[in-house]
Amino acid sequence: MMIIVKIPAMEQLQKLNLKENEGIRILSDVEGGCSMYVNYSLVVDQKRTDDIVVTSGDIDFLVNERVKWNLPEKVYIAYTGNGYKLYTDEEILQTDIQIK
Repeated sequence: MMIIVKIPAMEQLQKLNLKENEGIRILSDVEGGCSMYVNYSLVVDQKRTDDIVVTSGDIDFLVNERVKWNLPEKVYIAYTGNGYKLYTDEEILQTDIQIK
């Protein structure tokens, strides 16, 4: 898995001053009905022993197996001024994400 963080997003993430055992957790909630929709969120969290840690720049991103299954192999994170945008080469996954 590869996470590419664009420069404005990296600048914003570095302002969080993450501690040594912290990272940005990518969470996903699958919502269903007539179609399936995955809602993504970003949270400052402690690293867990079962996490998959993907480092981009000097930021560790934390995902578990279930979330990894919902994400494409290559994901971009950008900052738009209204929040973060998670996207791939083919589609926008989520916009205006606020880090909790």
